[in-house]
Amino acid sequence: MSKVTNKQKIILEKVDPEMTYSMADALEILKSVKSSKFEESVDIAIRLGVDPNKSDQNVRGAVTLPNSLGKQVTVAVFADGDQAEAAKAAGAEYIGMEDLAEKFSKEEISVDVVISTNAAMKVVGKLGQVLGPKGLMPNPKTGTVSDDVATAINNVKAAFTQPSKTVGVVRLNFLRRWCSNCNFAICRRMAVRLKQENCCGVIEK
Repeated sequence: MSKVTNKQKIILEKVDPEMTYSMADALEILKSVKSSKFEESVDIAIRLGVDPNKSDQNVRGAVTLPNSLGKQVTVAVFADGDQAEAAKAAGAEYIGMEDLAEKFSKEEISVDVVISTNAAMKVVGKLGQVLGPKGLMPNPKTGTVSDDVATAINNVKAAFTQPSKTVGVVRLNFLRRWCSNCNFAICRRMAVRLKQENCCGVIEK
């Protein structure tokens, strides 16, 4: 049997597995046992109440948190002209059209999110076999196809997405421990709202 660490002992003393804690109490416990070596994050598990084996119940969605998760999100934007300038001002790491498409084709860059204007989709569409398998293909449903590139960039840098799961449960990393109590409560409500909206009609078919 593995040895119980000092931190595990502290947690066991503070948490009763038979008890249900309020969000406020849970947050206080989290803060009291935080690590001094790295910035920890908080996950939430939500049972969706759907049958993931049925194609008409695949759930996907995205929600923008009031405060970002504190991690760097690398964004590539397919745009030109004024929209390219707006993307640059909003903090996009890579911007272009055919030249950017060539970089993706040659796998010269790695990003977390790809955004495209409507006009640029004629270029992005040719990258289906490159972006699709990586889950990077821009999609209007997740706000990554937009002519308001500045807003789209700000949203993806402060958002989490909800993917489909084979067991009907989504586990989301949605908060850094340094967030205030108020931010914690807001982020949790946003996460639950994502579940409610998707399971009450906003379901991808």
